[in-house]
Amino acid sequence: MNQTKVQVWLGVATILLIAVFVHAQETYEAGKDYLVVPTRDEADSEETSEQADETIEVLEFFAYGCIHCYRFERYIKNWMKKKGEDVTFTREHLVYDASWVPLARAYYVAEDLKVLPKVHDRLFQYIHDRGINLSSDELLKRLFKSLAEVDAETFEEKYWSTETKEKIKSAVRKASDWRVISTPSLVVDGKYLVNTRTTDGNPKKIFKVVDYLIDQIRQERSSEVPNT
Repeated sequence: MNQTKVQVWLGVATILLIAVFVHAQETYEAGKDYLVVPTRDEADSEETSEQADETIEVLEFFAYGCIHCYRFERYIKNWMKKKGEDVTFTREHLVYDASWVPLARAYYVAEDLKVLPKVHDRLFQYIHDRGINLSSDELLKRLFKSLAEVDAETFEEKYWSTETKEKIKSAVRKASDWRVISTPSLVVDGKYLVNTRTTDGNPKKIFKVVDYLIDQIRQERSSEVPNT
């Protein structure tokens, strides 16, 4: 290999090393790339403080009627393949007007009956790819029967249950407390809010910021562990 080729390869290697270093040192700013949210009163939460300390929750606020949420699904799926075992991912379905209530009910019914894998993507597809209005209770009931073999009686019992109603109210309260005003939005560990408003409209950047915050939380928790 002549001297010119060696210099070229050294130049390429240097650029790659710089890129890796810059990526490793990449940081994000509160108030710019993410927001620090108010602390909620979790007295009514079923989750104990011990359980909360063991994992880092990433919570998505979404809605089936939101086209941006549908488009964001692929980023979620890619991130889910790489997230750490100490990270949990959950969702809350928001309701901005009465037309979204049936879809919110449908989400919590699917979650409660553990049939989300069978209906989640399909609900998005029916609404945004096929243009089907799923605000009809009867249509949702038939879909659950077709997609997940949920019988009509079970669906109606869960759909109209007080538990489902309370879950919707709880989601609205969380969103209000954390000042979530758009979907999709992610709240990391009940502390930080990330969405396209904080990432200059770039959905790809959202999980970069989320991973950065997760690393920060891990470091904070590690430093809080007393020496034995």
